Amino acid sequence: ARRADGGAPAPTLWLRGADLLAEDVSVADAASRTLSRSARIVTAAGAHGDMSTATPERVAKLAADAGHPLLVVLDGPEEMPPLLAHRLAEWTRSTLGWLRENTVRLVVACRPEHWETAGALWPPDALHRPHRPARRLPPALRLADLTPEQAESAKEAYGIPPTALAPGHDRHPLTLRLLAEVRAALPPGVPGRPDTEDVFGAHLDLLCVRAAVRI
Repeated sequence: ARRADGGAPAPTLWLRGADLLAEDVSVADAASRTLSRSARIVTAAGAHGDMSTATPERVAKLAADAGHPLLVVLDGPEEMPPLLAHRLAEWTRSTLGWLRENTVRLVVACRPEHWETAGALWPPDALHRPHRPARRLPPALRLADLTPEQAESAKEAYGIPPTALAPGHDRHPLTLRLLAEVRAALPPGVPGRPDTEDVFGAHLDLLCVRAAVRI
């Protein structure tokens, strides 16, 4: 939010693990698809200019030249296709090369179980070392529950009503994000106040439905 709306806005590209495809060589492939979709949207809205030139490399160069390196946020890499997960070491090497070549920064938001394996694939000099790193993991910053104020802001941003979750279950960032996805797939007015376990179960069901549709 600070990068988008702060005093010094900076370009940020948000990707989800579900945006990755089994045949991707690096994160640049998912970035390219996301930018292409965005280009079609802004073109349909009446934007001028050739939006086909908005490649990840060009966007990264413009951002770097302006002194604000492009930040790619990969949220939930656990959702990547199993075939890509089996090639994670190769994908990581290619991603690192692309990041360095184009002066791009990457933030990976994932569960500790994923980072225990994935983080070890990155060379030590490529990882940020926080002041208080997570214990027993490759260098990482562990995010605790949101403060009540942050949780209210997050729910507002996701379009989640204040009382949509069971009491005591509305301050975990991942729970809020997954609930937003589940609510987007449901008809309006579905009753109930799910807890964290309910949300995770509903999101797993949603992923299964999406997989079935693709098959």
